[in-house]
Amino acid sequence: MKNRYNKTIALSCTMAVLGLALFPSCKKELDHTTDTGNPVVVSYNPTSSVEGVAVTSNLVLTFDEIIKKAEGTIVIASAVDTQRVSMNSDAVSISADKHILTIDPPKDLESDEMYTVTLD
Repeated sequence: MKNRYNKTIALSCTMAVLGLALFPSCKKELDHTTDTGNPVVVSYNPTSSVEGVAVTSNLVLTFDEIIKKAEGTIVIASAVDTQRVSMNSDAVSISADKHILTIDPPKDLESDEMYTVTLD
Protein backbone atom coordinates (compact mmCIF):
# COMPACT_ATOMS: atom_id res chain seq x y z
CA MET A 1 0.00 0.00 0.00
CA LYS A 2 1.26 3.46 -0.80
CA ASN A 3 1.56 6.01 1.98
CA ARG A 4 -1.29 8.46 2.30
CA TYR A 5 -0.59 12.06 3.28
CA ASN A 6 -2.82 14.54 5.03
CA LYS A 7 -1.88 18.21 4.69
CA THR A 8 -3.19 21.29 6.40
CA ILE A 9 -2.19 24.68 5.07
CA ALA A 10 -2.95 27.82 7.02
CA LEU A 11 -2.52 31.13 5.23
CA SER A 12 -2.74 34.40 7.08
CA CYS A 13 -2.30 37.81 5.47
CA THR A 14 -2.08 41.34 6.72
CA MET A 15 -2.29 44.47 4.61
CA ALA A 16 0.06 47.37 5.13
CA VAL A 17 -0.84 50.78 3.80
CA LEU A 18 2.16 52.68 2.50
CA GLY A 19 1.27 55.90 0.74
CA LEU A 20 -1.57 55.05 -1.65
CA ALA A 21 -0.67 51.38 -2.20
CA LEU A 22 -1.60 48.28 -0.23
CA PHE A 23 1.13 45.73 0.33
CA PRO A 24 0.04 42.29 1.49
CA SER A 25 2.28 40.34 3.79
CA CYS A 26 1.40 36.65 3.94
CA LYS A 27 2.66 33.82 6.08
CA LYS A 28 2.04 30.19 5.20
CA GLU A 29 2.11 27.43 7.80
CA LEU A 30 2.26 23.85 6.60
CA ASP A 31 1.54 20.78 8.70
CA HIS A 32 1.26 17.21 7.42
CA THR A 33 1.11 13.66 8.70
CA THR A 34 1.83 10.36 6.99
CA ASP A 35 -0.53 7.38 7.28
CA THR A 36 1.66 4.28 6.87
CA GLY A 37 -0.79 1.69 8.18
CA ASN A 38 -3.00 -0.44 5.98
CA PRO A 39 -6.78 -0.22 6.29
CA VAL A 40 -8.18 -2.85 8.67
CA VAL A 41 -11.38 -4.85 8.13
CA VAL A 42 -13.72 -4.10 11.04
CA SER A 43 -16.69 -6.18 9.87
CA TYR A 44 -17.66 -8.55 7.10
CA ASN A 45 -20.76 -10.15 5.71
CA PRO A 46 -21.47 -13.00 5.70
CA THR A 47 -19.98 -13.34 9.16
CA SER A 48 -17.56 -16.09 10.11
CA SER A 49 -18.91 -19.61 10.60
CA VAL A 50 -22.49 -18.67 9.71
CA GLU A 51 -24.63 -21.31 8.01
CA GLY A 52 -27.39 -20.94 5.44
CA VAL A 53 -25.69 -18.27 3.33
CA ALA A 54 -27.08 -18.11 -0.21
CA VAL A 55 -24.56 -19.34 -2.78
CA THR A 56 -25.25 -16.16 -4.78
CA SER A 57 -24.31 -13.85 -1.89
CA ASN A 58 -21.97 -10.93 -2.34
CA LEU A 59 -19.05 -10.57 0.06
CA VAL A 60 -19.00 -7.27 1.96
CA LEU A 61 -15.99 -5.94 3.89
CA THR A 62 -16.11 -2.77 6.00
CA PHE A 63 -12.81 -0.98 6.66
CA ASP A 64 -11.71 1.39 9.41
CA GLU A 65 -10.57 4.05 6.93
CA ILE A 66 -11.14 5.22 3.38
CA ILE A 67 -10.25 2.74 0.64
CA LYS A 68 -10.06 2.97 -3.15
CA LYS A 69 -9.69 0.60 -6.06
CA ALA A 70 -6.12 -0.22 -7.01
CA GLU A 71 -4.13 -2.80 -8.89
CA GLY A 72 -4.38 -6.22 -7.32
CA THR A 73 -6.41 -9.37 -7.03
CA ILE A 74 -9.04 -10.61 -4.61
CA VAL A 75 -8.73 -14.37 -4.03
CA ILE A 76 -11.83 -16.25 -2.85
CA ALA A 77 -10.68 -19.75 -1.92
CA SER A 78 -12.15 -22.94 -0.50
CA ALA A 79 -10.97 -26.55 -0.42
CA VAL A 80 -12.71 -27.23 -3.76
CA ASP A 81 -12.60 -23.90 -5.59
CA THR A 82 -10.50 -20.75 -6.03
CA GLN A 83 -11.84 -17.62 -7.71
CA ARG A 84 -9.75 -14.59 -8.61
CA VAL A 85 -11.27 -11.16 -9.09
CA SER A 86 -9.37 -8.10 -10.33
CA MET A 87 -9.66 -5.19 -7.90
CA ASN A 88 -10.47 -2.94 -10.88
CA SER A 89 -13.25 -5.15 -12.26
CA ASP A 90 -16.95 -4.31 -12.28
CA ALA A 91 -17.42 -7.17 -9.78
CA VAL A 92 -15.83 -4.95 -7.11
CA SER A 93 -17.52 -1.79 -5.86
CA ILE A 94 -16.82 0.74 -3.13
CA SER A 95 -19.53 2.57 -1.20
CA ALA A 96 -20.05 6.33 -1.42
CA ASP A 97 -18.41 6.81 1.99
CA LYS A 98 -15.41 4.78 0.72
CA HIS A 99 -15.35 2.40 3.70
CA ILE A 100 -17.28 -0.60 2.31
CA LEU A 101 -15.95 -2.99 -0.34
CA THR A 102 -18.50 -5.27 -2.04
CA ILE A 103 -17.34 -8.26 -4.07
CA ASP A 104 -19.69 -10.05 -6.47
CA PRO A 105 -17.95 -13.41 -7.03
CA PRO A 106 -17.66 -14.36 -10.73
CA LYS A 107 -19.50 -17.62 -10.07
CA ASP A 108 -21.75 -18.89 -7.30
CA LEU A 109 -20.09 -20.15 -4.14
CA GLU A 110 -20.26 -23.88 -3.42
CA SER A 111 -22.68 -24.94 -0.69
CA ASP A 112 -21.29 -26.44 2.53
CA GLU A 113 -17.84 -24.93 1.96
CA MET A 114 -15.76 -22.54 4.05
CA TYR A 115 -14.15 -19.69 2.08
CA THR A 116 -11.20 -17.43 2.76
CA VAL A 117 -10.99 -14.00 1.12
CA THR A 118 -7.54 -12.50 0.54
CA LEU A 119 -6.78 -9.07 -0.93
CA ASP A 120 -3.47 -9.36 -2.73
